Amino acid sequence: MGQLILRIALTGLLTGALLPAQEPEGESIVPPRFASAAQTALYDRVSSRLIAPCCWSQPVRLHQSEAASKVRMELISYIRGGMNESEIQDRFASEYGERILGQPRGARSLVAYVVPYICGAVGVFAMAVFLISRSRRVHFALAAASPGGDLPELPDLE
Repeated sequence: MGQLILRIALTGLLTGALLPAQEPEGESIVPPRFASAAQTALYDRVSSRLIAPCCWSQPVRLHQSEAASKVRMELISYIRGGMNESEIQDRFASEYGERILGQPRGARSLVAYVVPYICGAVGVFAMAVFLISRSRRVHFALAAASPGGDLPELPDLE
């Protein structure tokens, strides 16, 4: 049972550390011209965070589908209409659901970003408890084998 816990803890720790961060692939669609650089920056920022609602796999900035094109057109009209980033996110979240935002907001953000660290800390704690209890068992077994209090002589393995 202890080895199973150790394997699970090590697997969880190593999986998170060894997986590379995935970068979106593909070429972005040429953005439209806006009246100001601030509007262009807003378009770039929001279009790279919104997820295409057809397959939920790529940002609308990169995705080539009718649904992504519709979202881009809506985004352009919202920006030209003077909406800020928060208002745009609220509008898309109400129409498509929170999933379109790509990054969770509010309590979901806390769950998405804090829970993995808590699980990692619990895994490290479980591994430490396992190793400490195992070393104590070995120490007590050696002490029990030697009733005189002295530890038996062990041969060198060199």
